[in-house]
Amino acid sequence: MEKAAETNQVNLIRIGCVMTNQNRKDWGAAAAICAGLVERLKGDVKCWWHVDTLTRSWSIEALIADFELGEYVEITQPPVDDKWLASQYQRCDLTILPSSEGFGYPIFESFACGVPCLHGDYAGGASLMRAFGLHDYLIAPREWRLDGQHNCVRPVFSPNDWVDKIMQVLKQPPDVQWLASRVEHLSYMKLGHVFRRWFKDGIVHVK
Repeated sequence: MEKAAETNQVNLIRIGCVMTNQNRKDWGAAAAICAGLVERLKGDVKCWWHVDTLTRSWSIEALIADFELGEYVEITQPPVDDKWLASQYQRCDLTILPSSEGFGYPIFESFACGVPCLHGDYAGGASLMRAFGLHDYLIAPREWRLDGQHNCVRPVFSPNDWVDKIMQVLKQPPDVQWLASRVEHLSYMKLGHVFRRWFKDGIVHVK
């Protein structure tokens, strides 16, 4: 019985989601997507959620309860180091970032680890994914909504579209080295001198 349980754990599909607990990070969509995967994969799935705090814009625990995801979600929180975080990414079959923000680091952290990340076709993150040849991992919005006092245009996604795309990606495992090569030029080792120059220029101008 123990060996069978170990085998089941090994064969589980692992889906990651790394987001802070903010309004524009759609944890509600993430929960609905995970619930859809549980149904589609007959429970053979584990969702890894890495979040800064359990309660702020969203109640992560309430979402898990409402979508009956208790046994299917593993939650981790900071502080963690880069090596640990990379190892968690690499354990995933793919990651998702259902957010309505301009750009999200987890998109390219995931690709750098050779793990595909599904992202909404919206704003800067989507533009960069297209530029890097990663457009096949974009999800088109179904509708648009206005948000906040400045009437920001935000996308509205269908969780079923994300589940369908996930199932499609799982059937065709990607080339890990190719995925990592798409974003290797974003490495801090290659861009650090640019950031340092901007930082120093900023100090000069402040003075």
